[in-house]
Amino acid sequence: RRSTEAAMQKRQLRKFFLDNHVSTHLGSRIMSYLKGNHFTQRKRIHLHDLEVLKLLPASLMKCLHTELYLPYLTRVPILHHLSNLNEPAMSELSDHATKDVPY
Repeated sequence: RRSTEAAMQKRQLRKFFLDNHVSTHLGSRIMSYLKGNHFTQRKRIHLHDLEVLKLLPASLMKCLHTELYLPYLTRVPILHHLSNLNEPAMSELSDHATKDVPY
């Protein structure tokens, strides 16, 4: 859906440039900028976007949270040290103290 939306916007831009006599040079510069800064951006899918994940049992959701968040948590030196000492505690931390926030 997103690719068809982007294709439609590109067509509209080209028509706008033609209808308003925008130079080919400027039109190309604008399109290049938008391709690099708008059309290529993909929205990251977040946990809360996936309703089907609400069907998972708590144990599977905990495993998912651990895989998603533990690599980020262990970037903090004290938490990295804690993960070496007490892996179950870090799994609990990943499950309860984190959430997926869109930016």
